[in-house]
Amino acid sequence: MERNLHVPMYFFLSMLAVMDILLSTTTVPKALAIFWFYAGAISLGGCVTQIFFIHATFIEESGILLAMALDRYVAICDPLHYTTVLSRATITKIGLAVVLRSFCVIMPDVFLVKRLPFCHSNLLPHTYCEHMAVVALTCGDSRVNNVYGLSIGFLVLILDSVAIAASYVMIFRAVKKKHLFMIKKKPTQKNSQTRNRRKLSQQNKGQYIYTLEYYSAIKKMRSVICNNVDGSGGHYLSLI
Repeated sequence: MERNLHVPMYFFLSMLAVMDILLSTTTVPKALAIFWFYAGAISLGGCVTQIFFIHATFIEESGILLAMALDRYVAICDPLHYTTVLSRATITKIGLAVVLRSFCVIMPDVFLVKRLPFCHSNLLPHTYCEHMAVVALTCGDSRVNNVYGLSIGFLVLILDSVAIAASYVMIFRAVKKKHLFMIKKKPTQKNSQTRNRRKLSQQNKGQYIYTLEYYSAIKKMRSVICNNVDGSGGHYLSLI
């Protein structure tokens, strides 16, 4: 039973590993080319490709963290029905839904960027292409891009983070409530059941830390992007 409680978590962790590899593959080669060979030129098609994979990866990771929070909630709060609620078919559907959601959300972003005219500065203050930084270079009407970008940030990342925080609060409340309930029962029953729940809670600490670091990194990256777009950062990429 205990082994079955970890199978979906391993599946989601493998998805996170694939997303991290994809993000590194998308950004690191160009960054190394800039620092080593001063090859800062990038085509509009290459820039749009980076935009798609970078933002799709962030959205997928956010969805995976949300799925992992749901998985831990069911494992801790309703372990007897865990294999029924989160069967292999359900886990597979959740994984596909996470991938399809990121694809459907980011794909309009690609077409919105490709329609923009660029007639002024073509220098990006990053070693990679980011949607809002590219939109800042346009000389046309970018209101649709700005509204869509803010909508993605609110509807996807903020709502996901709120749902994740709510699930962890419910987990902590359930663990505390059942711990108080077990105090009234026999010592042998209390020790065996509280030990299992304590073990599950300890195994989730890494997931809690990763979630906090993930959303903290996104917040820090957004602040750096905003500062660089204002002109305080160095220019690394040249859009051609």
